[in-house]
Amino acid sequence: MRLLENPDLIEKEITRRIEESACSSRTERRKEVLTKELTRLQKGIDKLLDAYQEDLIPLAELRKRIPVLRKRETAIKKELQGLHIQLTDQRRLLTLMENMESFLRRLRKSAETLSVLERQKIVRMVVKEVIVGSNTITIKHSIPMQGIDSGPNAKSYLLR
Repeated sequence: MRLLENPDLIEKEITRRIEESACSSRTERRKEVLTKELTRLQKGIDKLLDAYQEDLIPLAELRKRIPVLRKRETAIKKELQGLHIQLTDQRRLLTLMENMESFLRRLRKSAETLSVLERQKIVRMVVKEVIVGSNTITIKHSIPMQGIDSGPNAKSYLLR
């Protein structure tokens, strides 16, 4: 309950993760640049194929130039995929902040009237791991999120 009553700890972790990831505007700009570069590369490949079909360049020249362009195209697609994942993670962290507040409100509202079984369910839901050391006990926790992952019973524990 102390963890849930102190959302500053959770907010600090979320803020740290957001700061670690690249700035959204820089990521969006890089995504636009890569998309334009990918379009330019695909047009270049099409022009080479057209030039070959019209006998403007020999087959040997086409075979020499296409693999280089295809390799660059693959690299750009992989980088775009990585940027997409990064942007999705940023959106999830922002959604986590919103969900965390509503989760804490609901929990505070009903915490006083919960039965022992219901309190145990909450502890099981929030506590992910207990590590017992020689002089310490470490409790690792996570805040569940709703509506992020697909599927009716999907759970996501992004904050640990």
